[in-house]
Amino acid sequence: MSPKRPRSHLNADLSVTKIQEAFLSMGWNVEILNQDYGEDLLVRIFEGEAATPYTFYVQAKSTDRIRKQGGGPVRYPITFDHLQHWQEFWDPVFLMLWERESGEIIWEMIQQPALPIDTSGKKAKVLIPRSNRVDPQGLEKIQAKTIARHQRLKREQSGTEALIETLANYTGAKIDYRSGSGIFTITEEDGKIAFVLFGPLGKLATAMSESRGISLEELVEIALVEHAEATETLRSGKTYTMHCKDGSTLEFSSEEEFDAFFERDIYE
Repeated sequence: MSPKRPRSHLNADLSVTKIQEAFLSMGWNVEILNQDYGEDLLVRIFEGEAATPYTFYVQAKSTDRIRKQGGGPVRYPITFDHLQHWQEFWDPVFLMLWERESGEIIWEMIQQPALPIDTSGKKAKVLIPRSNRVDPQGLEKIQAKTIARHQRLKREQSGTEALIETLANYTGAKIDYRSGSGIFTITEEDGKIAFVLFGPLGKLATAMSESRGISLEELVEIALVEHAEATETLRSGKTYTMHCKDGSTLEFSSEEEFDAFFERDIYE
């Protein structure tokens, strides 16, 4: 007997296709992703024929329940693992439901839903307003939400600059903030310098302080030197070897790998 294709598999593929068609009609670029990772589509917004830096992910689902749930929002369950995973994405993640019989597609943005996500059960439930349709107006809303989320970095940078300027004016100190290197420096009027380390550099300093039994302040200069040495080594295309307190060694082949290691909460 020939194998049969489950209806659920067919519906899943059709939902991806139908949602993809809606974005292509806008002239947007759509990439179908490996479904093993949980996201089905990566969409890049185009304005006219010009590419923009704005992208978003789509989790595509099929359902027969849009019209069966009455007039309120459609409740769709997702695992808490997926919810936490998507909430940490820089790019927006949209859950989209395609109803096979009517062809209707509705959507909601996971990171900023219009209605609070229900977390009371074994699975989280996204409440999708029926007014969030994938139609010309809905696509305009998706575009606006995507751009707004991407531009939050500019807003945060502006806020940080304003805060630093206010603190400097209030204290009379010179403040230098370098987010890329993970250093916040305060130079007081008498010349005394204080450091605050954060991100990968802060994790490195904490780990070194614990392993060597000296204060964090004493390690600031050492951490700066070692971090600079690692960066220089990796940028030259060489492997950087770090010696751990248990006698083992760790090797890194790129800055991204080195920073990602210290981004994890391995010292909590």
